[in-house]
Amino acid sequence: MTQAATLHAAVNAQYPSTVPALAIALALLASCGPSLTDAQRSDLQHRLRAAIEEPVATRDERDQHSRTLLEVADSGALNGLDQEQLRAAIGRGQACRAELCSKNGFRESDWYYDVGVAANDQIKQLPVLIIGFDPRGRAARIWTLKTH
Repeated sequence: MTQAATLHAAVNAQYPSTVPALAIALALLASCGPSLTDAQRSDLQHRLRAAIEEPVATRDERDQHSRTLLEVADSGALNGLDQEQLRAAIGRGQACRAELCSKNGFRESDWYYDVGVAANDQIKQLPVLIIGFDPRGRAARIWTLKTH
């Protein structure tokens, strides 16, 4: 028996009615993502859309776009949105045909975004956002390539 199983059995023996309730409460707490207001979600989505569309001429600009991308992805502001909602919020991505897509288990029906538009040849790599959809067409998987 593992240490965790032994500890669980000992606690369960001493407090039989609390362990299941505690386990359920901890599971629910762990499953809760960041909680955003509609205004916060909208602001984050607007900032990401601006970053996707803006020219990037310097590494500092590119890295700021990368930080914006990670802030939005980490906040959960895109999670669970359907394709129409995503299109309205940040624009439609490209079909996921890049090598990064197949390498990370995405399909062609998923969406790929460069975050920014390279304004010159000095910008070799832009931050990347890939959104994978579940069978209902909702954003189920968010993948990012940061540049900072």
